[in-house]
Amino acid sequence: MSNAPDPTQYESNWEYTKVTSRYHFDPYQTDPRWDTVIGLGRFSGDWDGEVDDIIKHARAISWRTRQFSANSEYAKSPMIKQEEHDLEKAGMNPQHTLFRVNDLSEFPTKLKKIAEIFQLEELKAKIHVQFPGELLTTHIDKLNTLKNVKKENIIRIMIALKDWVPGHFYQYGNFPYIQWRKGDAHTFAWEHVPHMTANASLEPRPIMNLIGGVTEKTREFLAHFKEQAVVEI
Repeated sequence: MSNAPDPTQYESNWEYTKVTSRYHFDPYQTDPRWDTVIGLGRFSGDWDGEVDDIIKHARAISWRTRQFSANSEYAKSPMIKQEEHDLEKAGMNPQHTLFRVNDLSEFPTKLKKIAEIFQLEELKAKIHVQFPGELLTTHIDKLNTLKNVKKENIIRIMIALKDWVPGHFYQYGNFPYIQWRKGDAHTFAWEHVPHMTANASLEPRPIMNLIGGVTEKTREFLAHFKEQAVVEI
């Protein structure tokens, strides 16, 4: 869009993404369009052994290396200066660990099947393992690593790989998302809603994170997924 704000004119990533968002930013308002998650369905299956192995081998990442680390751990966001500015302003070390990751190429059989069953275009899949004490601060997604997918077709899907335990949480706008069950899948309005996650429990929290373009096959699967009690993997 010709009237889109120029990110290079902003010192803060947070202030830039607020300008591009339609969220209300009122901590005492609940708007059902934004302050929520959108449930997609639930998977069922025995993948506990695969997840336990993923947890053991997941690699720690920071803001600098999070979604831009597929080919190089030192590849960085085009707005890394603004992103790290926000962390430093909050009194945080910009290199702190957000969570640990495994890429799609490392997924074992059942977890790879879950990732690919949505048939997303230009799929980017990771498993985020957040250890106790790790956190991802408030932010709004930009998802500018998908080069050939129109923004309006991009979806972000999360699938819980273990049951929730007290101390694990996501927050979407003013909505705290807790008490998920293994296999629960959800999405949200990623381009508008500020969100964050932290682990204050005594157990790692593994969640699969999928980003990609919605295809006709995606729509067909999601329609089926929502109507089933569970989809067995």
